Amino acid sequence: MSQIHSVLSAMKNETYSSKKQLLEYLLRMIENAQKAKNPLDPADKAAILTYTYGEVDALLSAIPTAASYREKDLLFTCKDLVLGLMMQLCPSPAELPQEVLAKIKMLVAAVSKEQYIERTLDGIFQQETIGEAEVNHLLSLVGQTEDEYQKGTLYNGLLHYKEDFSKLSDGANACIKAHLEAEFKRYLASDEPVADCINNLELMADVSRYFADGTILALLHAVMKLEHGNVNYFVADTLLSLGQTLPDEAMLSLARNLEYANLTYALLGKFGKQDLFPKEYSAPEYLAKSDLVHWLTYPTELGKAPDEIVYIGKITYLFKKEVYYVFKYRSNSDTLNDELKNKWLIGWSSDDGGTFSSFDEYALFEKSTTDATLKNIKRKLIG
Repeated sequence: MSQIHSVLSAMKNETYSSKKQLLEYLLRMIENAQKAKNPLDPADKAAILTYTYGEVDALLSAIPTAASYREKDLLFTCKDLVLGLMMQLCPSPAELPQEVLAKIKMLVAAVSKEQYIERTLDGIFQQETIGEAEVNHLLSLVGQTEDEYQKGTLYNGLLHYKEDFSKLSDGANACIKAHLEAEFKRYLASDEPVADCINNLELMADVSRYFADGTILALLHAVMKLEHGNVNYFVADTLLSLGQTLPDEAMLSLARNLEYANLTYALLGKFGKQDLFPKEYSAPEYLAKSDLVHWLTYPTELGKAPDEIVYIGKITYLFKKEVYYVFKYRSNSDTLNDELKNKWLIGWSSDDGGTFSSFDEYALFEKSTTDATLKNIKRKLIG
């Protein structure tokens, strides 16, 4: 069985989240083969096309019945990947069967119908000038949905078009500012905001730098008191970019947050204000631990912070002048194989940003002393 057939076989009963990763892998594989001018085996090409034809049908059924906009957004991405595969294999539409082309048009139309907020926003920013009426129409569409993830498409879209904010009339600018104020107040009044609300606060904190006034600044300070690390990091970035000071308690909260301490330290450096960072949290091994923890939260790694992480020691390369801070950590993340869950694993972070872990089990590298263990990790893992 070829590698491509293995990937296609693996996708048969997978969730769309897993399918997305496998589709990305398959698309990269084909792109790399074409760049290297390695022709695809005709049987592999036929198998991929057969799979994509079936996925068009599956997506046409799945999109209207998805329970949330987050799920639909994942399906939209899978649609792009499926069509991307078709385009790589059949650059001319004439190479595709007519019935498949008809279904592709139906799929594109179905996605466009669902993405009415994004489509409206794109249309607005194609104009030379943007008036109050157009923005009010856009904001009314956002107000009609109760799906917080879908509401967040507004802020993602605004950040995408931030270079075009000069097109906004004074009235349009005021409408966006009023919307931000109302939404900040709504989230602040919420007893237990869901994850999508917290993510929206992060996006709003970033967008706010372009619409800030006294009210917005006061709301940003209020938001920091909620102590959501991801939100506070972007609030800090916005406040610093506007020449504002950061509350001591907010700075201390970010320094204590392992996911954001190192990012915050670097952010302060960008503005020449690292002296504001609490000295008790500025030790290089602590910042390295923070860098590793943040890296492990990526969806491609653990997808969350480790349950426990312990500093082992550092490895120094004198001729390279590099220092690697080595840690062991454990987690019950679903991204780990069952045999690795809750086992001590190895990770490291270097001064030059070389943060990495391949989920190697610590017990396989442990020696009788810490120094011997570090030398073993250096020789077998870091190189």
